[in-house]
This record gives sequence, structure tokens and C-alpha cells, in this order.
Amino acid sequence: MASDPLMDELLIFCRIVQAHAERLCKDEGLSPQQWLLLDMVKRMSQADSGRPMLSSLAQMLKVSRANMTKLARQLTDKGLIESTEGSRDGRVLWLRLTAKGRNLHQRLAQRSQKWQDGAQKQMGEKQLTDLQELARLFFSEVTLEEKK
Repeated sequence: MASDPLMDELLIFCRIVQAHAERLCKDEGLSPQQWLLLDMVKRMSQADSGRPMLSSLAQMLKVSRANMTKLARQLTDKGLIESTEGSRDGRVLWLRLTAKGRNLHQRLAQRSQKWQDGAQKQMGEKQLTDLQELARLFFSEVTLEEKK
């Protein structure tokens, strides 16, 4: 079966972004999964009551609660997040960034944004729009396949 040149380009782009993210994480002593959790805690803290639930994050990221608990414990051990048990149900864990976690998140987000800005300047408006559309199409197809 012949490959689609546009899909090939999207996959190459995804690998470039992944390599960049891995370099950023390595520089700060994090795994990409730890960075993703740190970023999700930050984003959901802004959208929710300030403390996302561990189980909600696990569901959003499509990982098991056990794996999410392990990641959260790693970030807690690094002093980047705090977890609090629910008052009515001790199985419920609420997460939030510590000051150290907020500082690290800000530093990584700024470095990532700088890289993204440079990539966007090199691409041009038309290529960027085409890439965004292709990414939306690709990820909507992946989501449909996962639901089957």
C-alpha cells in the first residue's frame, strides 16, 4: 500500500516536535510523560477549581490510574506537585503545582514557545494553516478509530 505524502510529512513533523520536547525535558531532568502531567495539572488548574483530580487526568491522557499515580508520585518526590486526598473519599487525589512546579512549567513553556515561534516564522502562514488542518484531520481520524 502506497503511503500518503501529506501523512508522511505530518509524521515527520510529529517526530521533530517529539524530539524537541524530549530535549527540553531531559535538560530539566523530566521524562516527556512527567512534563505532560505537569502541563495538564497547570492547564486544568486554570480551567477547574484549581486542583484537578488524578483520575480525571488519567482518563484525559488515556493512561491507567496506577500509571498516573506513579507519575504523580515522581513529580511529588521532585517537589513539583502536591497531592491532597479527598475529604470524603481517601481514594480521590487532587493535584496542584508547587511554586517550584510553577517556575519549572513557566521556564519550559517559554522555551517551547520560543521554538514554536521560530518554526512558525520559517513555515509561513499558508504552510502553517495547511499543517493545522492536516493535524486536525489526522487526530479526528485517530479518535474515530479508537472508538471502534
